[in-house]
Amino acid sequence: MSLAGTRSSQGDEYQLRVALHWLIRRLGDETVSGIQVESLGLPGENLEVTVDDVVVLYKDGRACFIQAKKNQPEHQHWSFSDKELRGELCKARDQLEAKENSEVSFYSRSPFGELKALAEGCRNYPDFSAFALNAPHTLSGSLKQLATIMERSTEESYALARRFRFGPTFEFEDWDRLNREDLDQIIPRSGLAIPVLERYLGSHQAKLRDSRYVITRADILVELEQLGLNPTPKRSEADILETFAAASQVGRNWLRTIAGEKIRRAELSHLIELIEQGSRAVLLTDRPGSGKTCLLLDLADYIEKSTPWGLLFIKGDQFADADAESDLVEKGLPRDLAGQCARLAELRKVVVVLDSLDVLSLSRRHGALRFRRL
Repeated sequence: MSLAGTRSSQGDEYQLRVALHWLIRRLGDETVSGIQVESLGLPGENLEVTVDDVVVLYKDGRACFIQAKKNQPEHQHWSFSDKELRGELCKARDQLEAKENSEVSFYSRSPFGELKALAEGCRNYPDFSAFALNAPHTLSGSLKQLATIMERSTEESYALARRFRFGPTFEFEDWDRLNREDLDQIIPRSGLAIPVLERYLGSHQAKLRDSRYVITRADILVELEQLGLNPTPKRSEADILETFAAASQVGRNWLRTIAGEKIRRAELSHLIELIEQGSRAVLLTDRPGSGKTCLLLDLADYIEKSTPWGLLFIKGDQFADADAESDLVEKGLPRDLAGQCARLAELRKVVVVLDSLDVLSLSRRHGALRFRRL
């Protein structure tokens, strides 16, 4: 690959990381309706998109047009003397004039120096008159340079500069770390999710597969659900263990002795062995009254006392009349049960012991078997 090709690919990678940052933010930011990468136009709006690297659309009609530049050619601060920046400023001018309720945000590994200082300086004054009267000569001089570049009056350039924003001057590694940390706050096993979201963004950018003009939260969730991943808040291990321990006491008071003697079951060691071998599901069956509940309670005791595993014991017949997640919570099960299990599974093995599943089936009250995904 030529040097120019390498630089172009690096620029694409930088843009991808900025886009991924906003894709992750869309999962948690309810003010955002969707994002675009390499935008070809805004749905329902008759305007040309001149700053098209990443477009963030808000539910209130606002838009943020993002220009992502890998770095200044000489790795210096961007300045008004840079031909490349002058061209981007003219594109920003056209974009802001085309859509009133919008802003343009610049992202790069290289600082924007005088442009950022000017934009922030303009916002420090309530209007152009106050700026013209009180601004220091350095800002006044910068505004005149900007006005010359954008071919607008100083007052018009002042209004446009107030609508400039700037992202962090992150390196590639900084973006990778931030994106992993941010996604980890929203999705368990974020290491699995990152490649999926990057591939999805690449397809959207290239307008391949069934890519959409705007990526919504629902679109992101569909991609994540293919890996069984769903949003759930980050929780501490101690909090989850405490919650599970309390929930596991529901229905646990069960007579397990005859004449004060406890009958030892050989099946217990077999169940333990299956769990240690990594079996994902074990179904224990026998005739009524054979002691299945006692055996599962012995298993729960063993897990709590002799292993580092996380335990959640659920006695199904205690929840047979539950029709919604709120009913389960009222009766003692943790809220966001699947999510908490997923979070704890990142830290230790999790064993869910579900007793009396047959009661739920035989009673034909299947509502408790459903779990609503958030």
